[in-house]
Amino acid sequence: DNDEYEFFNNIHQDLQSSVGMAVANLAIEKGAEVVIAVNPGPHAFKTLKENNIAVYHAPEGKKLKEIIKMFINDQSATIDNFLPHYNQ
Repeated sequence: DNDEYEFFNNIHQDLQSSVGMAVANLAIEKGAEVVIAVNPGPHAFKTLKENNIAVYHAPEGKKLKEIIKMFINDQSATIDNFLPHYNQ
């Protein structure tokens, strides 16, 4: 299997509001197939799902390198339904 991964920084992380929607729109623009997030908001989650972008949970307190390794090793949980405070 020759999977290729491309990662993008969250350039919208310092916005005062609507960060999730900005990230969802960036993911759509970039043609992303997956978004890994701690807790996407309801509008962002709905937008991602409507655009067939899988949403995976990023456990709080883990380093980015660990989260990416978990995803690559199929150890990440998908978020299939929006939950106001997703905890894994």
